[in-house]
Amino acid sequence: MDIKQLAIDLELEENECRELLELFINTGISDLTVMKSAMRECDTSLIMSAAHSIKGAAGNFNFFALSSAAAEIEANARREQLETVRESITILENLLNEAASFFSIEHIMPG
Repeated sequence: MDIKQLAIDLELEENECRELLELFINTGISDLTVMKSAMRECDTSLIMSAAHSIKGAAGNFNFFALSSAAAEIEANARREQLETVRESITILENLLNEAASFFSIEHIMPG
C-alpha cells in the first residue's frame, strides 16, 4: 500500500493523509519513549496508557500489526509481565520505524 492508496482508503486528500501519518509517527515515537522510561520505573499504568494510544491510532490507519503489538504490550503490562513487555516494545519500535520508512516520513528515533 502506498500513501495514495491509504489516502483513498481513509477518504482523505493525499497531503492530509501525509500530515496525519507524520503526526502518527511522531506521536508514536513519543509514546514509545514514554513506554521505555516507564519500563525503567516499572510503571505499568503509564506503559498501558502509551500502548493504548498507539493501539488506537494504528487501528485508525489500518496498521494492524502495530495495533496488535501495542495491544499485546497493554495486556502484558496489565498482567505485570514486564519481560514480555520489554520484548514487545522492541517489536513495536521496529514496526514504527518500518511504517515511517515505508511512507518516507522523516523522523528521529530517540536512543
